[in-house]
Amino acid sequence: MTASSAVAADVAVAPAHAEGDTTRPDRSLIVAAALAVVVGAMAAVMLASHRAGHWWGDDWALYIRQAESLLDGDPGRVIDENRFTVDASRGPAFSPPLYPWGFPILMAPFVAVVGPDVDALTVVPVLCSVVFACSWFVLARRRFGVVAALTGTVAVTLTPLLVGWTELIQSEWPFLAVVFAVLVLVDRLSIDGAFVDLSARLGPVALAGFGAAAAFSVRREGLGMVAAIAVAQLASLANPAGRRLVRDRARRVTLLVRLLVPHLVALATVLLLQVTLPSTLVPQYSGTGIGNVWKFRRRHLEHLLEVSGLKRSWQDEPVVLGSAALGWTATVVYVTLALAGVVFAVMVHRRRDLHLVGYAVAAFLIGGSFRSALNRYVVTVAPILVLLGLAAVGTVATAIPWRRATVVLVTAVALPLVVGNVWQAVERVDRAQEFADSDSVEWGPTHPAAIEMFEQVETLTEPGEIIGAPKARAMTLVTDRLAVQVDDARPIPPGVELAVVVVESGRDLHAELAAADSGWVEVWRNSRFVLYQSASRAAASASTNGAGSSSTASP
Repeated sequence: MTASSAVAADVAVAPAHAEGDTTRPDRSLIVAAALAVVVGAMAAVMLASHRAGHWWGDDWALYIRQAESLLDGDPGRVIDENRFTVDASRGPAFSPPLYPWGFPILMAPFVAVVGPDVDALTVVPVLCSVVFACSWFVLARRRFGVVAALTGTVAVTLTPLLVGWTELIQSEWPFLAVVFAVLVLVDRLSIDGAFVDLSARLGPVALAGFGAAAAFSVRREGLGMVAAIAVAQLASLANPAGRRLVRDRARRVTLLVRLLVPHLVALATVLLLQVTLPSTLVPQYSGTGIGNVWKFRRRHLEHLLEVSGLKRSWQDEPVVLGSAALGWTATVVYVTLALAGVVFAVMVHRRRDLHLVGYAVAAFLIGGSFRSALNRYVVTVAPILVLLGLAAVGTVATAIPWRRATVVLVTAVALPLVVGNVWQAVERVDRAQEFADSDSVEWGPTHPAAIEMFEQVETLTEPGEIIGAPKARAMTLVTDRLAVQVDDARPIPPGVELAVVVVESGRDLHAELAAADSGWVEVWRNSRFVLYQSASRAAASASTNGAGSSSTASP
């Protein structure tokens, strides 16, 4: 490949022979309508797949409390109360003192309308999936045309794991939405050379820095967006026009200022947010380190496959159409295409694709360093790998002397993922309908047994008293009482006076508190929970109740 042809390939937005001219207004309307139909159908499927209730994992409770505090104008209260919960609890760490404020800020308008209703608030992840799908489509269309991009959008959006996450109040979908919306901007700036073009408007470049701060403010893996911007800048500087600018001493300072703008805007935005709404900038958990990227390498691969729809979390290996052999074949194809996409980004499409690699690598290193390998930590990496893999197919297809080669080959590669996703989505919708027909509620905070427990806690305690509970953050959200985490792994903390301890029936802690010499007395139970009070408090309560009954009975 000659130097001139390499540059031409690098700046190409999409293969010229993929689908013809896409600039005509009538065609643009058709494309927009097609995208609206596809994305709208996926959103409808997601909503139809939701089950009543929400699972117990109570990250959602702190996110909602932070959103409520923005509306109340008192974020300091949730900061102080959750810090107490974290500091006073014993055993393994279960929560940072505070989550980044990006997701609560996004959710606050919805909380203002529907309150802390977890069922109603699941519209937020669905709307975020719409933003993500549209953003991924824009990135894909620039690389391999409309039809293939629409097919790929369904392949990356409707995976079983991602569909399941739309019924949870978690940060994964907001993170996907923010990251890919910002990548669309970075992508355009990189392809246009605007990061180093001194005649181009500075506003979009500054906006990219703000977007990087926004991504970081949703999840800390969003720091990878700074890497994406830096790589895009380096790729632009490596081109002939960029090299001429570097050699031009008269404009070197102006160029340096332009290069610094997005990074300074990102830093200033994060610092301003940190001053007004403090949060944990870098969570400190023992066992976290860069060595975990290699230590958990197989699990990281499995999690990438889960996000991409090639593996279910409860399976030991990837399975396609009930076959592990097909599953591993699909895995080899997935990894091979992703690596090919990375190679083409480095060797051929630097201005077009290298920033995507920069983000993916940085986000993977950050998420993969955590002490526990979880699929949520690589959630934004997997769609980029699929995009790069399909782009690699498109690059190879340009060598075929057929106008439709790119769209046909890329669509053919993405279509099996679409078929598998749609099949499993239909099954999930059917199960959700059966769940609704049986009047069931997901085991969690809105389950009847849990609601009954929360009401009893409010009856037995006063505001300001402290509760021991297996889900302390949910307890504080629902009852407005301070709480500490108490469960089989986290003992009752010494020196903290607990008004009530909530335990789940059958747990080890239940047996421990039920012992005659435990110093705790059972005061209430239902089918799922048992409430205990200290023997002295229970005796005092019984005495007070007895005196009240006696007084009421007297003439």
